Amino acid sequence: MSFEPESLLVLPAAEDTVLVEYPDLDAVLAHYPALVASKIYGVRELVPAARTIAVYFEPSMSSAREIAEAVRSVEPLDVVAHGGEPTEIEVVYNGEDLAEVADLFGVSTTELITRHQAAHWKVAFVGFAPGFAYCVGDDELFAATPRRTTPRTRIPAGSVGLAANFSAVYPGESPGGWQLIGNSRAPMWDIHRTSPALLSPGDAVKYVAVPEEIQLAPPASPESTSPESASAEPASPDLVSSESVSSESVSPESVSPESAGAVGQSTSGAEKAGAVSAPAAAPEPADSTALPERYWEIINPGVQMIFEDLGRPGLLNIGVAAAGAADHQSLMAANSAVGNAPDTAALEIAGGGAEIRSHARCEIAIAGATGEVTVTEAETGYSFALTPGLPAAIEPGDTISIGWFDRGVRAYLAVRGGYEVEPILGSRSLDTLAGLGPQALTAGSIVPLSEKVASGVVADAPTVGTKLPTEEEVTLRIVLGPRTDWFTAAALENLTAQAWKVTPQSDRVGIRLEGEKPLARAREGELQSEGAVTGAIQVPTSGQPVIFLADHPLTGGYPVIGSLVRSDIDTAAQIRPGTTIRFKIVTPFTQL
Repeated sequence: MSFEPESLLVLPAAEDTVLVEYPDLDAVLAHYPALVASKIYGVRELVPAARTIAVYFEPSMSSAREIAEAVRSVEPLDVVAHGGEPTEIEVVYNGEDLAEVADLFGVSTTELITRHQAAHWKVAFVGFAPGFAYCVGDDELFAATPRRTTPRTRIPAGSVGLAANFSAVYPGESPGGWQLIGNSRAPMWDIHRTSPALLSPGDAVKYVAVPEEIQLAPPASPESTSPESASAEPASPDLVSSESVSSESVSPESVSPESAGAVGQSTSGAEKAGAVSAPAAAPEPADSTALPERYWEIINPGVQMIFEDLGRPGLLNIGVAAAGAADHQSLMAANSAVGNAPDTAALEIAGGGAEIRSHARCEIAIAGATGEVTVTEAETGYSFALTPGLPAAIEPGDTISIGWFDRGVRAYLAVRGGYEVEPILGSRSLDTLAGLGPQALTAGSIVPLSEKVASGVVADAPTVGTKLPTEEEVTLRIVLGPRTDWFTAAALENLTAQAWKVTPQSDRVGIRLEGEKPLARAREGELQSEGAVTGAIQVPTSGQPVIFLADHPLTGGYPVIGSLVRSDIDTAAQIRPGTTIRFKIVTPFTQL
């Protein structure tokens, strides 16, 4: 390795993250295991990418400059190639962009297919989503594939794509900006395997053409944003989508059954919930003998109802993001009110319009977004309002009615003792982008309640969740970096000088913004994929920023101009479409 450690470029990426830039992929592969082994004080996790390693640290233990000094002192290890035969990935070369990419390269589709199979591919890193392996090859033809200007809102699982100098198979359905050349049935991610990811960094890969057609649902058009269409999530394996983010958003006006249909998604993060009707009558339980002793019955899930806790920290090395509740403070407030541990799973309810019938005596609390929330007693028919942040006792047969939210986007409904939900990789939360975790709840879902009721003291005064933003304007504080220098001076001025409108195409993955003056780049070309953080402000080629939220991809390929301070991320998760955002720089861009 022909560079001095002192020359390493270390850039601020967030209050708790720095980005270390290396000369090339070989340097990354040599330094990553060395950094893991060095156990630098304060470092929580590391995410290798094409030319960088993102270092996540605890600010209470180490400063960014201390981390930078420690990283520069670590000696690289010799890169050892993985032995054994390459993993074969069978591909049907029928991708939508095959002919267009061949024309771009100046070759025939036949030659492109032949060379894609003949190249020697190696897994550089795993990122974006669980099992998404970035493979680099030795054929210069694939050294600089441009991403789509407008990423697709929906790419089916198994799609084989090209971008920059990478080739990859999408493990699950997601948005994305890569050029699609084929499809594969290769099981890239399987939670039931000892090693869920099929491929690991350093593995050899060989693509093999097969004639059988693989039946997959066609992707949505790039600009599809209607409530009835597939959602437009903001993440390609290189970013959140340049033009759109999936639609789990709330309408700019006060939410109503008519407007709330623009919010919601299924576990894949790509299917709309569609318009939500008024609460329906409770369905008959299928078999009372099979029902748990204590449970809730979902009469109407509203716009979206999912389980969320504090997520899956510590698993970035296998491509699994922390995800978890979009608004941590409100989740913890609801749990505190009923005496639960802070990380106990609760129901995250987006938009409102939900109804639940309890089949158990229990204590509940709600925090976060506000609207009319009432409990109707089965025995008397009497209804009372549920005060945010305060516990209330309910009896079997009582009904919880959650109206359309008038402030905020997401509320958290906690029950004393928690819900009896099987954890997946240590968490009961749903990552909507990765499709990892318990399924989203639907009408008729049965939710078992824990038999082990918490012993903590319930609140006698309202617990405080996130301060909800107003509908008019919200100021979010930002730390500049890591790619601030990719933008012009005028763009940096426009970032803070102008107001940004939150569009309806916003969800748990990110918030798509729209401003009068797009942010212009000072550099041309593609940024190689690198680690991304919650709160990152990523700027695609359109110049319209996207703020990453809880379910963002691990890596992105569009430059990040700055990131939200940690204490403002929960606030961002409660900002409704139509709201105006202004950014305030609290830490300027400085190389470390």
